[in-house]
Amino acid sequence: MVRIVWGLYVLLSMALLLLLASSSADENARFRLDQLVLRTVHVLRKCKVTHWAAGGTLFGAFLDHRSSPGDFDADLMMLLQDVQSLRTCLKSGTSGHLLWYEGYGGWRVKAYALDSLRVDIFVRYIDATDTLRYGWPALNDHYRKAQLPAEIIFPLRPLPFAHGYIMVPAKPHNVLVQEYGPYKRTPPTSIRATVVGWLEMNIWARIIPLANLFSPKMPY
Repeated sequence: MVRIVWGLYVLLSMALLLLLASSSADENARFRLDQLVLRTVHVLRKCKVTHWAAGGTLFGAFLDHRSSPGDFDADLMMLLQDVQSLRTCLKSGTSGHLLWYEGYGGWRVKAYALDSLRVDIFVRYIDATDTLRYGWPALNDHYRKAQLPAEIIFPLRPLPFAHGYIMVPAKPHNVLVQEYGPYKRTPPTSIRATVVGWLEMNIWARIIPLANLFSPKMPY
């Protein structure tokens, strides 16, 4: 009986240690992603690029003033009219000591080539109906809920984020409702989302330096 109790104690202790280690790793990744976002937006500001938080990054910024728990990538948007300015700026050496990979509708930004964390910057433009669309048409079919009326995006406004600030849409709540529906404290998750997230973080994120070399030519 004593051995059984002792065995259960050991198993519970190991489970607690694993939980604490996992929590610590998640918090470290969240901190690192916050820093990567702030370093990226610093470069965008220096290059005078209009940009704002979107998707899970907007969700985290609006509710927690930092990245969402469990996020491995951050989502930013920029305007099509600033694409050439950013290209010129990056070529001049204003990179913030970060790696910038252009392709697939925008830029991927990483602290180092094999890092599992990244910032995705997507190019957007306002069409004749005052709707925000993607500069790479293929994304418009994939992210239909992200085609938003410009009036809820502009004018942009600053919001505290980690130890700095980030630009967000004029009506962040309206944007989140359109993308997530009546959202809860954290976005809904599923087994599929968990698997896709793991694959993106451990495979796609790490091959970005190679994959972007073969990116389709962007129409802008």
